[in-house]
Parts: sequence; structure tokens; C-alpha cells
Amino acid sequence: MIEQFIGIDPGQDGGAAVLEKTASKELILRRTVSFKTSRNWAHELLTVIDDYTMYGPHKIVLERVHSMTGNGAKSSWSFAENNGAIKAVLQIANAQRVEPLNIVYVEPTDWPLIIGLPKHRSVVDPRKRREARRVSQEQWAKALFPGLATWNAKEEGDIYAAVLIAFSQYRRQFSQAENIELASSLPH
Repeated sequence: MIEQFIGIDPGQDGGAAVLEKTASKELILRRTVSFKTSRNWAHELLTVIDDYTMYGPHKIVLERVHSMTGNGAKSSWSFAENNGAIKAVLQIANAQRVEPLNIVYVEPTDWPLIIGLPKHRSVVDPRKRREARRVSQEQWAKALFPGLATWNAKEEGDIYAAVLIAFSQYRRQFSQAENIELASSLPH
């Protein structure tokens, strides 16, 4: 049975990624939506949700974001604006369905632990810590899905977190044994 995992990173440069678990338990990156480059990303996200959740089991995995200490007013507003737009898209998608969408919220501190991302606590400067976290997310996403090797986050938006958010639900749902070979090939 095919199952879809749609990961959504609501940041301004975030995006969405669709992972598909095939009947042979292969994990495939099917589609991405960049919030940075697409002018109509909300419509594109709605289309993706409709296309990939209409038939068969699915999980929409949305990172539960909030303002953090040190965020300025503009940063907080951007987060809230994108998050509100994404929730509106999910409400519209839900209104068109007979059965409700299966939406799972994950904390920004939880999903990296599930897949084993390093914490970078040794880096003291918060800006450098964020950059180290972003780089490790990029390395992991590219190790999982080599097709992302040509993705340019600065120009096209940072969809790595969306990919990993979706992967974290796959990892949580299926046995760790299935992923031993995969995990051993990932950067630490």
C-alpha cells in the first residue's frame, strides 16, 4: 500500500515536501513546493494536498512554530503570516473532503531528535548555531534523497526541513530496523 507524508516547514523561506512510501517500502521524494520562489505557493500547496491525499493513507506533518526569544517584530510577523496562510490552505482542503485530513503537529525540537540530527550545542553564537543546524539539515536531506543534490537553498528556498519533517513521521511510524542501512549512510 502506498502512503504519503507531506512535510511543511512554515518559515518564510520554507516549503513543503511530499514523500511516498511504496508497496515495496521504498521512500521516494515525489514533489516539493518552495515558499520562497513560488508566487502562488498557497495555491500550489492546496493542489499538492489535493493530489496526494485524495487516495490512500496520508499524513500532513506541520511544524508547530512560535516566536522565540530574540526574534524581532518583523520576523515574528512573517512566521505568523505564513503559518496562518498554511492553516487556511489546510482548512480549505479539509472543507472539500468527505474524510478529514490526517494532520500531525510536531515541535521544532522533536523531529530533529527522531532522525538523529546533531544538536550543535557546542556552538555558542546563536547565528552560527542556526547556520550549523541548517547545514546539517541540508546534508541529511541530500543523503536521503540524492536528487536534492542540485537544489540551491539560497535561490530556491530551504525545503530541507520540510523533507526531514516528513521523514521524521516515516521514521516514527515504521520500525527502526527498516532504516538501519539508511541511517548508517547518513552524515553524523
